[in-house]
Amino acid sequence: MGKPSKKEEKNEPDLQDLGGLIRASNIFLSQASRTRKAFLNQNEELVKLYNLLTETKKKRNVVHVTGMGRSGRAVEFFAEMLKDLGFHVSIISRTLALPVSANDVVIAFSGSGKTNTTVANVGVCVDGGANVVIVTQNEKSRLGRLADICLIVPKSKKLQREEEHLEIETDKGFVLSLSQIPEEMKSSLSPMGTLFELSALLVSIGLTGMLRNDEKPERAFQSTLDTVIDNAEKAAQQIVKNKKTQDEIVRVLDLFLDLSPASSKKVFWIGAGLSGIIASMHAMRFQHLGYNIHLQDDWRFRKKNDIIVAISGSGSTPFTNSFIIEAKKKKMITVGFTSIIDSEFGSNVEFLVKVPGRLDPDSWYNRMSESKPFIETQFEFAVAIVIESIIAQLAVHKGITESEMKGRHANIE
Repeated sequence: MGKPSKKEEKNEPDLQDLGGLIRASNIFLSQASRTRKAFLNQNEELVKLYNLLTETKKKRNVVHVTGMGRSGRAVEFFAEMLKDLGFHVSIISRTLALPVSANDVVIAFSGSGKTNTTVANVGVCVDGGANVVIVTQNEKSRLGRLADICLIVPKSKKLQREEEHLEIETDKGFVLSLSQIPEEMKSSLSPMGTLFELSALLVSIGLTGMLRNDEKPERAFQSTLDTVIDNAEKAAQQIVKNKKTQDEIVRVLDLFLDLSPASSKKVFWIGAGLSGIIASMHAMRFQHLGYNIHLQDDWRFRKKNDIIVAISGSGSTPFTNSFIIEAKKKKMITVGFTSIIDSEFGSNVEFLVKVPGRLDPDSWYNRMSESKPFIETQFEFAVAIVIESIIAQLAVHKGITESEMKGRHANIE
């Protein structure tokens, strides 16, 4: 036998091996398909929700939303889209939160259905005479029992039996059977409820599409999900088929593999509007990996060689671009995710990953609400899957377990 290479001597991961990323993206796409199927089978509850929200909007009652952690950010994602539809929306516990009145609607997201803070918030709203809508994986939980309308996200299936047909129909060279997942990866690919949060984002987009269509809301829900899932599949396949995208992801992996929990290098996550919510959701995930994570509120603490990770579908949002330009001046490392690489954003980002979904080069965030065309936010859902898959690959390369990540998760909720 020959002498081991320096890489083997140091036990360094093979950065060209994107197996963990591909397997993770396949799990996420499979869960998206299962969520679509599950919600189409909850047609009666969807119609009830459509009628309730339509009536709420007519009467100018308030839609309140609540949730904790990444579930909380997912429900805020839905809240922001409801605002664009003309709903009067309040986020419980925020500075400008409104009082809950009788006949208002309260929407809560919680995978377990028993998050203490969310349960307490909803309980008070029930006492106030509000209509309660819950999105959860557990209809028998405390939140499920409080709900007037309970929408059930299917629980994760980490493996399918070999005889079962894959629910995602796409390039067979890309889609890997879930039965091929190595034993050591089964619990670490999507720790702490990630599949629920991604499903909640997808459902939020579908519900928004449904509320935009007065004549065929149920059909609009289905077609919106189909559009968004199809784009997410394209994003995942692009990683496998496009060498440039692969190379950029490998560079991003290499950048973060060099960091450790003891590193003083800060990583800032930035985005505007819906992209900002996606950025904050994944900031939490990177914190669970052990990185020194910050959001824009801590921007004043930046220094040379710190990292900024920014998300901008159009690449033309002035808010986000201002951070990138300032980061370059301070000689920070810039990482970006966008659909339009030949944009101002794309030209200023050093590590740039293209994610399909946004076709309009104009900033959606900066438009007046009434002038916004309906974009099913394909980009935001696709970029969430891409970043989650990168997280999975980093966890594999760094040997980080689910229990390790849970140890960095907030324990007061």
